[in-house]
This record gives sequence, structure tokens and C-alpha cells, in this order.
Amino acid sequence: MDLVVVILLYATMGYYLWLVSKGKPIPQMRRIPAMDAIEEGIGRAEEMGRPIHYCPGDFGQISGEWGPAVVAALNLYKYTVGLCAKYEVPVYTSLPPVAEIIPLVQSLASDAYKAEGKPELYKEEDILFYGPSASKVARCGTVLKHNVALNVQVGVFYTEIQSHAVARQIGAINIGGTTRWTAMYGQAISCDYVLICEEVIAAGTKASGDPSLVGTLAGEDIVKMILVGLGAISIVLGLMRSDVLIKILKM
Repeated sequence: MDLVVVILLYATMGYYLWLVSKGKPIPQMRRIPAMDAIEEGIGRAEEMGRPIHYCPGDFGQISGEWGPAVVAALNLYKYTVGLCAKYEVPVYTSLPPVAEIIPLVQSLASDAYKAEGKPELYKEEDILFYGPSASKVARCGTVLKHNVALNVQVGVFYTEIQSHAVARQIGAINIGGTTRWTAMYGQAISCDYVLICEEVIAAGTKASGDPSLVGTLAGEDIVKMILVGLGAISIVLGLMRSDVLIKILKM
């Protein structure tokens, strides 16, 4: 059964990638409320004359089991910085406590400002690395010190509630998201808008604007729908005391 799922996954993803390569239409992604809220929050920050704060997570490795989520968070970060460049809103970035991500984030921010035709607004000193021992406390200090109007923290977190609480006290909008379901509770109780688990991947894909990523996401969703359908059928057959599906799966 596992082999069938893998083959089906590769087949659907390959099909949508083929459509992309031929310039043919692929499924369009729905609007994501948290992404809309980011632009609204940046517009609000411009009106208030206040900066925003962004943190792409506690994990900074782009390899390993959290790699896709880190890449998605960085795609959303570049999208956010691009909007800040467009509206000329300062953005303070709190980096994960992993030094290898520093040049990558600096490059993404610089490219975002260049894409908007405003490279002079890029300030490397606004990208902050605190190290592993004091990152959570330092994030709270950054939010409070700069009196931010929008606090965006999307990525892979151990847990995150402290800086959201500080942001709420100064009247900032909180937008959070993590792919770790065990850390989801902190985001859910402290944020105005939340990206729940796989929504982080979807938001990163949408923010990237890359049709190939959209195609692979569409392929994965097709397989998920098939598996959910099989699950529903198995429940119905189980209630009918039928072993037809079990016999098929054992073939």
C-alpha cells in the first residue's frame, strides 16, 4: 500500500510539473487570510509611522526534516519584506539561533528591496542575530524597543508566546504560524491570525509565486483527497461489517 501511495504521489506531482513546463493552466491557490492580514498590517504600520517585526522561526537549517517548513517561512519573509519596501515601512528581523542562515536572510531581504527599486532602504543592521541562549528574550526586547505595529512569526518554533504577548500589550497585530503541532497552541492563543501546520507550506508556496511549487502542492493535495476518500469508504464498509477493502489492500 505504501508503494502505491508513493507511486501515486510521484505521478500526480509529475503531471502538474509537466503542465507547468508546457505553460498549461494548473489549479489556483485560494486566498490565505493570514497573508492578506500581513499586507493590511503593513499598511496600518505605514499609517501609524511604526515598523514591523518578523521572525522566521527557531530552526534555521534548510536541510533535514524541517527543511521544507524553513524554506516556506523564508519565502513568506521575502514576500513580507517586499511589501515593506513597497510601502517604505522598516522591518526588524529576528533570526533563528543558527548562524548559517544569516547570509541567506540578508540576501533575501536585499533582493526584495532591489525588486521594488528601493535598494537604498535595505539596512543590514536591522537583521538581528542573538545567538542560541537569549533569542526569545531578545525578540521580546526588539518588539518592545521599536514599538512595532505588526509582529509576524512564522516558521518552525519550539513554542512562541512571549513576544506575541509583548506585541499585544503595545497594540500590535500578531500573525503566527508553525508546522509543529505540539507548538501550535502558543500561536493559537496569542495571535490574531494563524497559519496552522501545513498552511505554512501553502503560504510559502503562494508567496514564492513559483508555478512549479504550486504544481507539487496540487499533486500532494490530490493524493490527500484520495486517501481521505479511502478512509471514509473504509469507515462505511466497517460499519457494514464488510471486509472488501481489507481484502483489496492485502492483494
